[in-house]
Amino acid sequence: MRNRKRKNKLGLFIFSLFTALTCSVSLHAQYRIHGQVLDRQTKEALPFAAITYDSSGQGLLTDVNGYYDITTLHPIANLEVTHLGYRRRSFAIAWKDSVQKLNLLLQSENRVIEQVIITRQVNPAVLLLQRSLELKD
Repeated sequence: MRNRKRKNKLGLFIFSLFTALTCSVSLHAQYRIHGQVLDRQTKEALPFAAITYDSSGQGLLTDVNGYYDITTLHPIANLEVTHLGYRRRSFAIAWKDSVQKLNLLLQSENRVIEQVIITRQVNPAVLLLQRSLELKD
């Protein structure tokens, strides 16, 4: 009879310990921010935009449809987004809940470069090879 009571107490203790450990792991708050990076005017998705957060250098690239999803243990204060042909933009995050959906709009940037003239030339390696063959004879 005593053995049975000990086994029950031991089982209850192990169950309580397991429950306490499981609960403490879930108490670590996780913050999630997700959404899509879009062109401000056309609302088209911007694939492979670079997103960094909190000046930490940590970040990610959006997927082929411009979607991103970031999960951290601490709330993110700021997102910085860059994409080729668009102005770099920072977004301050105001957390109302532990999960935020935020679509990020970027303004296209027109840059003018000076005229480039492309001329046909022979590869210098080919010229060197031709000259060496001529001198060989």
